[in-house]
Amino acid sequence: MVIRHEIMVFATLAAAAAQAAPIVIAHRGASGYLPEHTLEAKALAHGQAADFIEQDVVLTKDDVPVVLHDVHLDAVCDVADRFPERRRDDGRFYALDFTLTELRALRFSERRDPQTGRQVFPGRFPAGMGTFRIATLAEELEFLAGLDRSTGRRTGIYPEIKQPAWHRREGHDISPLVLDVLRKHGFATKDDSCFPSASMPTRCSGCGENSAGRAGSCSWWAKPPQGPPARPIRCWPTGCSPAWRPPSMASARRSTA
Repeated sequence: MVIRHEIMVFATLAAAAAQAAPIVIAHRGASGYLPEHTLEAKALAHGQAADFIEQDVVLTKDDVPVVLHDVHLDAVCDVADRFPERRRDDGRFYALDFTLTELRALRFSERRDPQTGRQVFPGRFPAGMGTFRIATLAEELEFLAGLDRSTGRRTGIYPEIKQPAWHRREGHDISPLVLDVLRKHGFATKDDSCFPSASMPTRCSGCGENSAGRAGSCSWWAKPPQGPPARPIRCWPTGCSPAWRPPSMASARRSTA
């Protein structure tokens, strides 16, 4: 009877631990390994078995939602070299000033400081190496759906509409455009694997960072309209990086050793 009681206690504790397991959100994809928000970074995050993959969303000049962390372009691509005359009076380059066709011509890379040109995170993928392109929100959702099908997994998404008030002041209403894309790809109700949010220039309650477009800022863990998730969300503000090793990767290493 004592052994049976111990087994029941262990089973109860194991069930409680499973319920309390954190939800892992790949912030900007596997951005600790590959340039943020590229499809390559999202593919690696999916392979790392992240529960949710985040999409920051801004608009192009022709009102196409694209996946980009800031309304600015110059920290993550070669826009200053290709379109030097398109900078605004503040010296920055804005995605909203470029059509999707123009954005597709840009080469994206690891984040750099626009003022110094130095890589913000020196230990990450080398800035300027590789050929990475911007993706539309629709393209990324189709890509993740394809990975879900080929792997038999169901990965959630965590879209964040970047600075909706700023977009409206610029004459573009981003929110309904993003919601329309989400609906078309099967994310229409509170029961779907989607945690939508929107960034505002406030201080985040999760990590204390300011979300006004600074490199390294984060505001994407706002609670969904239906309330907090059943499990706690583990914040990885620098993305799925070498500091985090999901169990599936450790298992894969053992099986291939």
